[in-house]
Amino acid sequence: MAITLTNGKTLNFYTLTGRVISANRSLESRIHHSSQVSSIGSIREGYTPPMHHSVSVNSETIDHQEIFIEDEQGQQHAINIHNWSVSCAGGNVLTFVTGEAVGRGESLYLQITNHTTRRDYRPEILIQHMCATKNYFFHKPFVLSLAVVPFFAFGLLGLWLGAIASAGYWALWLAPRKPPKVRLVNRVFGDHEEDKRSLHTALDNVMQNTAVNFN
Repeated sequence: MAITLTNGKTLNFYTLTGRVISANRSLESRIHHSSQVSSIGSIREGYTPPMHHSVSVNSETIDHQEIFIEDEQGQQHAINIHNWSVSCAGGNVLTFVTGEAVGRGESLYLQITNHTTRRDYRPEILIQHMCATKNYFFHKPFVLSLAVVPFFAFGLLGLWLGAIASAGYWALWLAPRKPPKVRLVNRVFGDHEEDKRSLHTALDNVMQNTAVNFN
């Protein structure tokens, strides 16, 4: 199965279903710190001002899991995932759904289903990553321009002409086009929310069409 998102990505979906042989889980704590030294007062001959030393410490915990499964053909697979927190035990039947962005060298697990416990795992952060707006670095400046351009238009053209110019600028980007009724901004940058809905629907369809034949 494949879908094409408005951000320009074409995704192919692949599934791997197998019975859990073993599952190992470990937690890794990482500590990040930064320091800053600043002087209090001015430096002059014969005088060294006192120094102010500030340290900030941040920590994060990474959940590592290694899951060994055996598929229907008896082939074993080692699956390494991070921060999924998948609950599984030996004998459970799992399906892993991979989304591959064609021509981009990008492949991610997007869903894991434990058929034994009837629980789905689908991290939203991975969905958002796959649906990231194309021309991402230009999208935020464009959003800012929706406010900045009218500001300058009012300043340079006055109240009425500024209002007309601002309305025209907004209409150019935000008004639906016919046909189809797609805004220019979505054609240029992609529709993030629409892509997320499409991807969630595609994953639902993939799982509905996945046959699980383990007894």
